[in-house]
This record gives sequence, structure tokens and C-alpha cells, in this order.
Amino acid sequence: MEGQLPQQERGSNVLQGLSVAHLSTHPQVLCAAARVCKGWREAVQQCSACNTEVVLDAAAPLPRLRSFAQWLAKHAALLSGITMQREWLYFWAYGSTTNDGTPRETPFKEEQELLLLSIHAAATLHPAADGLPAAAPATAEAPAAAALPVSEQGRSGRHSASQQQQQQSQRQCLRLRSFSSNLSQAVDVLAVLHPHSLTRVHLDLREATTDSSTLSKALKRLSSLQELCLVNVHHPWQGSALTALAHLSQLTSLELSGRCPTADTAQGQVWHQALAQLLAQPLPLQDLKLQLGCRLPALDMACLMQLTQLNSSDCYLDAESVLPQQLRRLTCESWDSPGSLAPVTRLQLTQLQQLSLRVEFTQQQPLLQLAQLPALKHLALRYGFNLMDRTHAAAVPAASATAPAWALLPQLRELEIECDNVSLTQDPTEQQMAAILAGVAAATSLTQLMLHAGTYVSGGPGAAAFVSLSSLSGLTRLRDLSIGCGPALKLAPGDALELTALTGLTRLHLWHARHELGATVATALARELKQLRSLGFLDCRLQLGSAEGMACLEAIGCVTQLTALSLRGNSGLTQQGVLQLTRLCHLQMLDVNAHGNAVTKEGVNRLLAAVRQQ
Repeated sequence: MEGQLPQQERGSNVLQGLSVAHLSTHPQVLCAAARVCKGWREAVQQCSACNTEVVLDAAAPLPRLRSFAQWLAKHAALLSGITMQREWLYFWAYGSTTNDGTPRETPFKEEQELLLLSIHAAATLHPAADGLPAAAPATAEAPAAAALPVSEQGRSGRHSASQQQQQQSQRQCLRLRSFSSNLSQAVDVLAVLHPHSLTRVHLDLREATTDSSTLSKALKRLSSLQELCLVNVHHPWQGSALTALAHLSQLTSLELSGRCPTADTAQGQVWHQALAQLLAQPLPLQDLKLQLGCRLPALDMACLMQLTQLNSSDCYLDAESVLPQQLRRLTCESWDSPGSLAPVTRLQLTQLQQLSLRVEFTQQQPLLQLAQLPALKHLALRYGFNLMDRTHAAAVPAASATAPAWALLPQLRELEIECDNVSLTQDPTEQQMAAILAGVAAATSLTQLMLHAGTYVSGGPGAAAFVSLSSLSGLTRLRDLSIGCGPALKLAPGDALELTALTGLTRLHLWHARHELGATVATALARELKQLRSLGFLDCRLQLGSAEGMACLEAIGCVTQLTALSLRGNSGLTQQGVLQLTRLCHLQMLDVNAHGNAVTKEGVNRLLAAVRQQ
């Protein structure tokens, strides 16, 4: 046909297209193109670009997994990443042991073994063994070969064929850049993968069946590894394998999470010693995240000269710990004594720009020292009445006394005050809550605010206290506001209308405002706050089936920038009411109560599907 490209040129163009990540990342795109394009199918056989990422469910039917194994044997070179996972509902429902304490047989064992064998075969693929034809000598080598004697031509041809065969073998082999799994045999799979191509690894070791030496050997092989995440590293033997990480010269990001043993046990001492020794070495780490649910040993991290981000969430950082002075982002979520701020206040962290702390109200003086950090731009403070304070009654007056200090921290951007799941002997009085809110209102640099008074707080002398939100209307920089009402925090009826002045809000969540909100006030909020991306009226007892409720849903349906909406805990929602939300063209999450035939999960899913097609 006139104007048609030569076959060789067409094939070259298809190969170039296949090497584009956007076209070959998702298996669905690859398969759809292969069904309609012969050139694409041929290009798939020759392409050496690794872009495709596959997510495998170990609970999938065996025929489907066998089909993947057959596909993998032919197209291993296309894959850049594999995620092998299964849901934990089995162990949540039945536990990992039987009633007599014996380990429960691993579910989906046959499926896991099939995946392991197929990946092992793809990672060690050889053309000769698999019956692949030897490639013809390259055309550029033909003239040189013709000038050689016959015997030399034979040796040259065999050498060229051998090179072609090796190159084809490398193209066909599985050379992943990323691997993620929560299966019991995840470490065994990691051990057979090509060690020099992997740059990202995520392992959930909750059900890992391998020993420490196997885990150590598997990690030591990964000479190109840059990002490593180990989840559920609660077993002592897993802690001893941390020493292997010192051999990873390219590792820039490390995350460890789980529940490590306490230091008062022999196993815990081994775990803590391994962690301290690891972080005392000059590793190339730039990002470190520790979520280990324990009191950490004194860590000397001064040798981590490239570390710029440290997140010790859910840990107690020892007061004697030494932090790298070049840190730019620091998150320390748990503090149980004034001295625990010492690692931050003792050193001159001159480059620290973002700091997130969970502190106690009694730590006012060390807190004010944070304002002296020269580069600090973003400070987040999280308070709670349940931070191992044995004298809860002292926390309430300390909170009202600390509140004026917030205005003295110009870098304060996020503030969270929570008194949930606590049995206070003295609930906040109206005067104390007013003092706390006055301190909040004076912190005019705030962009995010959360006030939660949980439903589990015991009724004390101040349980009936009401507070006014009128002072918060001056927080014009606020973008994220979450208020949870309860015995310690009650709003005056209609007081939520004051929030309509916060027109810059992109997220608003109100919890348990059962008597303070009402459909009329909720309607006014939806009509005024047009910039909202996330909106939640949770357990506010809105009567969404009434005329006022339908008007509220109609107003919410006009907030067209919404991506998330939660109306759980309110009654009367009907299918007709759900239809009021069809104009939310950006909606990705809708959380409502299913009420029998009125509103079903299928109906909600149909709504979201229709919205996404707009």
C-alpha cells in the first residue's frame, strides 16, 4: 500500500513505543495492544525495556497463577516490578496457631510455591535450556568474517552465536528493579532474584518462615539497593539480621516498623544492640523511618552525614541520643518526659526546616527553645492527655497554662489536641477550655488544627462545659480543620456557623456533633466553603431523609472540588439522596451507612463509577 512504512521501520517504531514507560507499565495496556497489533506482539518478544509492574494475589485461583507463570517464562524481560501479596483476613479471623498452640498450616501454600518456582525459573532462564533458537550473527560482523580462513570463520561464528545467545539470555531473564511481598516465603523469593538490578524492596515479615542467616544473605546480595522497607520486624532473630544492612553501600532510604522486644530481656538487648551498631556507622542513608513501638536505646547517629529526614514515629527516643546536625525534617511522635526533648534542644540543628513533635503540656519551657532554630519553617505539635501521665488531673490545668505559648511560636503550622480514651478525674471546665481555645486562636500561623474530645472521657465536674468557636474565625490561614465533640468539648447550638468565615478550608471534618450541627448548619457550611476537597459530617445525627437533609445533600453536591465525602453515622439517606451527589465529578471516596435496600454498597459503587466517567 502506498505510503505504508517498510516492515523493518514499522517494527523499529513499535519497539520504541514499547520502551516508553507510560505504554508498558500496566499489563492491561500491553495485553490490549497485543490483541489488535501483530507488530506489538512481535516487539514484545524482542524488547529489553523493563517497565511493566505486576501485582499478584496469592489467593487467586491456581489456573490464573499458572497462566501467569507461563506468560512470565516468555516475557520476563518486560517486568520492572512484582508485588506478591495476600490479605491478612485469614489470620485475623483464625489466628496463626490452632487452639492447642501448634502453628496453623500456611494458607495458599500451593499457590505460593507455584509463584516461587515460576519466579526462580524466570530469574535463571537460559536459552539453551529452554529451547530458544540461537540468534543469527549480526550483519555488521559478516564482512569481517568472510575475510577469515574457514576454520577461523567457524570459530568466529560460534563465538558470535555464543555472544548473541548470552545477550538474548540476559534480555529474557527476570531483572526486577522493585520487589514487594507479605508472603511467608518472601525472603526465599528475594534470594533468587537478580541482586544487581533491584533498587527497591518492601518486605512484610509478619509470617516469614526463614531464619536470620537466610534473611541476612538475601539482603547482603543487593549491591544496588537504594530503598528498603521491613515491616513487622518484631521477632528477635530479625533484629540480628540488621547487621547485614551495613553492606548496602547504595542504601539511601530505610524503614523499620513493628514491635521490637523491650531492652529488659536478653532478646531485646540483642535487637537494640544491633540497631545501635547499625546506625552508628557512616551509612549513605538520606531518609530513615523507625516505627518500632518501644523505647529506643541511646542512638549515636552523628556518622549519618547524608541523613536529612528522620521519623521516629511510635518510638521513645532516648534523651542521650545524638542526631545528625544536617537534619531538615524530624518527626518524633512519642515523648514521656520533659528530658526527652533534649536531642532536639541540645544540638544546634541549624538546617532543620520541618519538625513534628508529640509532647506533653508540661513541656512548655523546652518547647519555647524550638523558636530559636534558625531554619525552622514548619512546626507541628501533637498533645494528648494519655501520654503515660499518671496524674491526669494535672494535665488539664497544664494545658490551659501552656496555651499562651503557642502564639510565641511563629513557625507553628499544625496543632493537635486530643483527650481520647482517657479516664480523667477532672474534665476540663468551661474556663479551661476557653483558655485553650484562646491560645489556639492566637496562633494565627496555623494551617492545620485538630481538636478531639473523645467519647470515652469520664464525666467529671466540667463534663457539661460549652465552648465557642467564634475565636477560630480569625485563623484565615487554616486549610485543614477537624473537631471531635465529646464530654470535654461541646459546642453551643448553631456555633458551627462561625466556621463559614474560614473560606480557605480544603478539609473539614466534624465528629459527634449530635446536637450542635443540624442539617441547616451543615447546609450553610457546604454553601460557603466552596474550596473543600474533603468533607466529613460523622456521627452527627443528621436526618438526611428529611427536607432539610435533602437540601443539605444538594448543597454538598455543588461543592464540585470534593474528592472525599464521609456521611457515616447519619440516618435517613436514600438512593434519591445519593443521586444529589452525581455532580461531584472529582469524587474518589464516599463513606456512608448502607441502609438495607435504601442505599447499598453496589449503589454507592455505581455512583462512583458514573462520577469517574464524567
